[in-house]
Amino acid sequence: MSQTAKDIDFMHLHKEGIKACFFDIDHTILARDSGKIDSSVVESLINSKIDYYIATNRSLTDDVNNIAKQIEAKGIMCSDGRKIFKPRKVYYKKLIEMSGLKPNQIAMIGDRLVQDIWGSNRMGVTSVLVNKLGSQTFFDRILSIPDKIIPILFRFKYKDIKR
Repeated sequence: MSQTAKDIDFMHLHKEGIKACFFDIDHTILARDSGKIDSSVVESLINSKIDYYIATNRSLTDDVNNIAKQIEAKGIMCSDGRKIFKPRKVYYKKLIEMSGLKPNQIAMIGDRLVQDIWGSNRMGVTSVLVNKLGSQTFFDRILSIPDKIIPILFRFKYKDIKR
């Protein structure tokens, strides 16, 4: 787990064969209700040797396009609001197709265990979990409930297997 997106060792990812990173927006590279990405995050991305994209459950809006322009993203993967959204396999399949790479050459970077980490891992995509940026609204806390429950369930499952 990295503290924030700017703390990720992109050189290490590159040495491990990662050629593209997909970044979640909210709480990963952008604090909620903020329109501007921290300049140190932008600098670390632009200085990396890896192509980077946006991967969000937001719809494609001017805000999303502006965020992509701030980091000079190569592309944007958005939700259609009905069938294509994280953590569904179809979302990650389209993400892989967009990059033109093999799943093991891609990293998904996000703050959500279920949507970003589990969703990408089950399609063979490397993942990097980061701490959430900024404060959370009530709605954000509700959406984070699965992120708190899933590790508990896996812990019990792991303990049962270990016996």
